[in-house]
This record gives sequence, C-alpha cells and structure tokens, in this order.
Amino acid sequence: MDHAIRPHRPALHVPALVCLGAVLLLAACTKPAPIPPPPELTLEEAGAWWQTTPAVTLSEYSSLRIQMTFKNTSGVTLRFLGSANADGPAGELQFWTTPGIAEPTATFAAFPEGDYAPDATFAWDVTIDLTGLADAEEGFALRPLESNLVGTVFPGQGEVVDATGTLAK
Repeated sequence: MDHAIRPHRPALHVPALVCLGAVLLLAACTKPAPIPPPPELTLEEAGAWWQTTPAVTLSEYSSLRIQMTFKNTSGVTLRFLGSANADGPAGELQFWTTPGIAEPTATFAAFPEGDYAPDATFAWDVTIDLTGLADAEEGFALRPLESNLVGTVFPGQGEVVDATGTLAK
C-alpha cells in the first residue's frame, strides 16, 4: 500500500455553501425594477385655450410629440396658410408652457393648409423641443390661429376630436 501524503483539504462548510448558493441564485434572478413609461398626454379645455393633461415635469424629457385633430365648430370657414404663412406653420399654432410662458422650438410634420368649412377637421403633428426648460414647467397651453375671419380659435370655435401627446426621454 502506498501511503502517499495527500495535501490537506479544508472541510466543506455546508451552511456557508448553501448561503453562497442562495445569494448567487437571488443575484441571477433579480432584475432592476422596470422604468415606467412616460404618461400619454391629451388636451382639455382651459378657458380660452386647450391644455395638456396630466401635469408632468417637462424638463425630465427631451421632446413632446403631439398629434391633434380639431373640428371647426365656429360656423364659418377657417383658413390656414400653413407653409405659406410668413412664420410657416408655427405662425398658426400658438403654444407656450404652463405655468410659465416659455415658447420652445417645434418641428411641424403635418399641419392644416387651406380652407376648412364648418364641421370639417384640421390637424397638426408637432414635436416640441423640451431641452432647457425650467423644472417648474408642467404642460403646454395651445390654440390654433387661422388667417380668415376668426383669428385665434378658442374652445367653442373648435373642438378637440383627438389628441395624443408622447413624451421622449
């Protein structure tokens, strides 16, 4: 019989191994809490304009894309010059932050252009740059501005048919 000297092995500590295994298993199964998606905004009447709702801290986002469709309830034909307006389509949509009155830049993907008879619908697809806004800004107020007889289109002269605001980080 060969009596070779074997190296000493430390005794296995079963409770320590079980504990280590449980920690490794929990670490492998633990996922970070999902980040909730930003709220979807809509429009509601707010006196002489419409306002986005719910209130959010706009400075936490980089942009707001708002797609909105209005119905002409003024009783007269509304005219929008669109790209022919001296200020482009931005000249026919007044918008400002609330509660302040910042007027950030916007990109217009779609906008009304031409005449819209009573009961006709007209729409915008606008992306507003939110970078650099103060932390206190929580939403937007807006109203159309047409070039024919009415000028500023207030609630009662226009009705929101659909409005979806999408915030991006």
